[in-house]
Amino acid sequence: MAQKQKLKSERGRLNEGIKDMFMTMEPELFRCAVKSLAKQRDTNKPGFNLVLDLFEEFKNKEQAKTCAGNISDKRFKKLDNNLKELLKTLFSSYWYSQRYYVGGYFWRMMPMKKENESEAQFDIRCKRMEDNLMQVMLDVLDDCDYYIHK
Repeated sequence: MAQKQKLKSERGRLNEGIKDMFMTMEPELFRCAVKSLAKQRDTNKPGFNLVLDLFEEFKNKEQAKTCAGNISDKRFKKLDNNLKELLKTLFSSYWYSQRYYVGGYFWRMMPMKKENESEAQFDIRCKRMEDNLMQVMLDVLDDCDYYIHK
């Protein structure tokens, strides 16, 4: 199997952004987002990382949730038009799925604490579910050519 080259966006805080997109967006929207991100990554690594930085920063801004076009910030001026459109599409898809699926497509499937369950037992169930979903996410990312193969 080919070794995967990691970008900044696949480590640390930004990895949480991709995870949150996966857990929130419906599968087809996530696939489209990942394919668009992969395409931008190949043509503009700094812009690619900036899009993910800005997505992570602005995804929970309440005043922007009504319309992706409501976000106006001087940091967006650093983006070329293709990256601005990608960011608007990411926000729109993310917020739509968040509202439609009451928190997110996969987030709503995470276990609920049972009445007589200890915190440790609940934590184990949550981590097991999250591990399974993260494996699915990695397979989808690979299928969408998100990773750079050497």
